[in-house]
Amino acid sequence: MDHPVRIDVLAQDSVYVKEPLVPNDPAQAKSNTARMQAIMEKVPSGAAVYFPVGHYYFDGAGLPNRSSIETSKPGQTIYGDGAELTVIFQTNLEKNFGFQTDAARKHVPASTIRIRHKGCTVRNLTIAVDPNAPNNAIAPSAAIQLAHIAYFPDHNIGIIETTGIGEDFLLDNIVVKDVNIGVHYGGGIQGTRFFEIGIDIIGSGGMVKVSHIDRLDAKYGIRLDNGNHCGQGNYYFDHIYMIGKHGVTNGGVFFDWIGGQLAVIRDCEATFTNAFHAGPLGADGDRLEPFPEGEVRRSKDRMWDWLTWHGHGVAAAPNAAQITEWYGLPRRAEIVRIGSLPRTGDKEWKKGEHFTTERIEESGPLQHATKIIWIKDPPGSGSVYFVTFSQTKEYRVHDIEWGSVTGCFFGEARQADENGYVFKFEDQGFGHLNPDFGFPVGYGFSISGNTYINGDGFLMGNSGYIRITENTAGVSNLFIQGTDDRRCVREISFDGNQLNNINVSDFVSHLRMTRNRIEGRVLLNAATSASHISLEGNTITWGGDRLVSISGKGVEHVIVTGNTIAHAAGSGIFLEDVNSGMVKDNDVSGCGSAGME
Repeated sequence: MDHPVRIDVLAQDSVYVKEPLVPNDPAQAKSNTARMQAIMEKVPSGAAVYFPVGHYYFDGAGLPNRSSIETSKPGQTIYGDGAELTVIFQTNLEKNFGFQTDAARKHVPASTIRIRHKGCTVRNLTIAVDPNAPNNAIAPSAAIQLAHIAYFPDHNIGIIETTGIGEDFLLDNIVVKDVNIGVHYGGGIQGTRFFEIGIDIIGSGGMVKVSHIDRLDAKYGIRLDNGNHCGQGNYYFDHIYMIGKHGVTNGGVFFDWIGGQLAVIRDCEATFTNAFHAGPLGADGDRLEPFPEGEVRRSKDRMWDWLTWHGHGVAAAPNAAQITEWYGLPRRAEIVRIGSLPRTGDKEWKKGEHFTTERIEESGPLQHATKIIWIKDPPGSGSVYFVTFSQTKEYRVHDIEWGSVTGCFFGEARQADENGYVFKFEDQGFGHLNPDFGFPVGYGFSISGNTYINGDGFLMGNSGYIRITENTAGVSNLFIQGTDDRRCVREISFDGNQLNNINVSDFVSHLRMTRNRIEGRVLLNAATSASHISLEGNTITWGGDRLVSISGKGVEHVIVTGNTIAHAAGSGIFLEDVNSGMVKDNDVSGCGSAGME
């Protein structure tokens, strides 16, 4: 598509580029940063900003809390002549590029390129840490950031987790393609300088495509943190290649899924790093937004409104469908701000002067929901306003549903971390007390056709409705464990995989394991609760004893049938204190002693 305006950052003109950038000179980093800020302020919607062949050095941001290169209007394209030909170097290794973010909010990292508008594209260039930085340095910022955030007026005051309004309505239709993150001209395959985050997708968004990233030198390759209740999503990632580094990027992960429906990952490769994490607090457990924000639609016939997440109308006495629509009604919320725009700015209403609140305490379907009662000067009838509130994590909602990891290669996770993992789903104590939104972490997700050299799989807490099929592993175990009766692992299909050991503990239900080749043991031990567990048509081989061991007074409705169990030094199947189940038609002829005890 031909853009209406093409702006060459090296070519002076009378409208957009009064002072061109200076390439190939590290001493020009500060000057280039200021000049780039001036250029982007003038770039119109739909324009293409072109970086010809060369090395471009930048030093942080031209304004507080801005990036080195930041979109200013929808539909802008930032592009070069090709990865490794057009290289953008970040020389500033400060955490915040000299500004202080609001410590009360979820942290928004600084970034070299930041997309803040709909329909923007980044392509055909490389972003890298200053080649003069110390070896093994990690710049505490992101290379590329897709950020639905608010500035007021010159510092970060928070991520917009609602859909927003006007030009800022939902950050979507974004493309990042043929972009490398990092350069490496020395020996070996591992990089020497890294960003903390390669591609950071933060705030509300959807319809994002990231593809053909041939180098990704970062501790966290891709972080999908679009907000835990935006109700939007469609994220596509393919042909992305990441290599971590021993002793440098330990604890990192190729893909950190914190919020955002429908994450599709295919034909990617990551080694010397953990592969895939899904949890609403992130791999480090530090991504809680203390003050979520909801949209509320002003009632047309009464002087009060229910606090809602997404601006849907709720009757004074709502039925079950209205209560649970769009993630339900926030429970145990304490309102801290009401305004006409997300997060800040424009008109604001003060508690005690313009409104008061009432929390429903009596038991029932509305218990702990909040009424906003207007005293004077309410928002216009039928209008939408924005409510910031505090809420403990147990009552929050998350948005980690649907998607897939397909056809990927994940190698050597255990060389990066002793407990390295290829996938980990965990609820992190988030959302399990919410009465309206019951989806577990990973609902509707599939992991299929991947290859792992080593690294384990974990399903923990309130996670489930996950299909894991036809994966091949070198050294890999599977661990499945719920936390309590409100945080169960459930509805897991594990079919046609090759791995070592499977370990199942308490608070697990509806686990079906079929057609797997298990070169180790299957251990199920549940003193409290584990039910509807089936082991059917698997091949289980190992030189030890009790290759299938099922025990615990909490175990019930277990099926072990049609399995081939061989090379056991002792018995093939061991059962103890099992309440109910069926064991039949297993081939234990290859076991050293009794087939079952």
